[in-house]
Amino acid sequence: IEGEDNLLAKTCQLLVETGGYRMAWVGVAQQDEGKTIRPMAMAGHDSSYVARLRLSWGDGTQGRGLCGQCIRQGKMVMTRSSREDPYFAPWWGDSGHRPGTASIALPIHLDQTVWGCLNIYVSEADAFDPQETGLLGELIESLEFGLQTLRERQQQDHRQAALQASKKHFQTYLEGTDLGWWDLDVTTDQLMIDDLWTRRIGYSSSEINTRKAWKALIHPDDLEGYRAAYDQHEAGNTPHYQSTYRIRSKNGVWLWITESGQITERDSSGKPLRVTGTGRDITAQKQMEAQFQTGEALFRKIIENTSLGVAIASPGGNILEINRAFQNILGYTPIQAAGKNMLQLTHPGDTDRAQRAWQDLVEGRQDSIHLEKRCLHQSGQWLWVNLNLAITRDSANAPVFVVGIFEDITDRKSLEALTQNRLNTQRLITEISNRFVRVTPSKLNEELITATRLLGQFTSADICNLALISPQNEELIFGYEWR
Repeated sequence: IEGEDNLLAKTCQLLVETGGYRMAWVGVAQQDEGKTIRPMAMAGHDSSYVARLRLSWGDGTQGRGLCGQCIRQGKMVMTRSSREDPYFAPWWGDSGHRPGTASIALPIHLDQTVWGCLNIYVSEADAFDPQETGLLGELIESLEFGLQTLRERQQQDHRQAALQASKKHFQTYLEGTDLGWWDLDVTTDQLMIDDLWTRRIGYSSSEINTRKAWKALIHPDDLEGYRAAYDQHEAGNTPHYQSTYRIRSKNGVWLWITESGQITERDSSGKPLRVTGTGRDITAQKQMEAQFQTGEALFRKIIENTSLGVAIASPGGNILEINRAFQNILGYTPIQAAGKNMLQLTHPGDTDRAQRAWQDLVEGRQDSIHLEKRCLHQSGQWLWVNLNLAITRDSANAPVFVVGIFEDITDRKSLEALTQNRLNTQRLITEISNRFVRVTPSKLNEELITATRLLGQFTSADICNLALISPQNEELIFGYEWR
């Protein structure tokens, strides 16, 4: 950690220059496989000697020196003469080692574990009496305090930097949304709101710095619901609370707000100490909802008062809703019609054509459909209807529902059929009459047979007879039959 190297180096330098020790160095226990000791700071005579040492805090040969024992055992270790200490044997041959010197190793504890040790050497033997070791113990305590303070300061700096980065990131996110954040100290009623949010309602942070000031801006009709949502959360019945209400902006305009909050801190008795949350401006959404509701009300009013039957169906064709005129035309009540499929009410002779038209509409090949077909009345009769279909889609262009407008054209279809029948009769009479205008006697028999066949086909008869009866004596002169 930045600063630790400097503190350790100054400590070693102070021990040599002021304390008169021959050499001082600090080794840090490494958590590697070999349990090595890394020299981190040193001062004094031939300090390069320390850099050459291969030390360990394990239980092997290299770990039996003072530093290894100190870290492994977690207590002070010393020798009054390295010449007489067999544990120093691995280092007797080093040019930097001076036989007969005394040395001491003192453990350095950090975070309730042995972090390293301070090693001190003197030139003469039989050093480090109880008074001296007591003073060195106090030095270690001061050193540990300094190292811990540095670590805590470094951690605090990291937390602060992370908090600032998080706050900046959060603020950047909020600027792209309609969200604003706030933080309430319940004990003091102090309210902190981000500036972006207060600007939206026209106030500065200093003008709304208490919860009381904020609540004074809430519409009176919305206060009860706001309090109820918070009270439920305070009682522990909900993990957070949410309330939608109107708030008066500085220019007097009422804005719609959705507030979400959570108690983030309580005292030992469970009383709230801190509440944090966000707010969203949903004024535009509320205005759209109002416009939609107005449009929907107008749409329903038109539907209910039109003489045309209206049915709203799912993209699959199941009826969801009908108007009064639909009931009058086809005889189904809303309950009877609900769930029935539009094709289920279609005459078998019209089903294929109606199904193809419906698929074209739903699959986007047509925006609207017009067709005439027969529909089943609730009584079991078939009625002719003029049907117009239109589809409604969502923002993703997916079908939502289909609106069908029905007009009863049964009378028109009957009139058309009667008219067509009369026209066909007239054409038949004309055709038969024309055959006898200039017919020769030899062709008369043939034309009468043809006329009999035409009459039989026109009337869809199984048998057709044509007879000529004398009006005087009512005798059959001749007759013709077609099967």
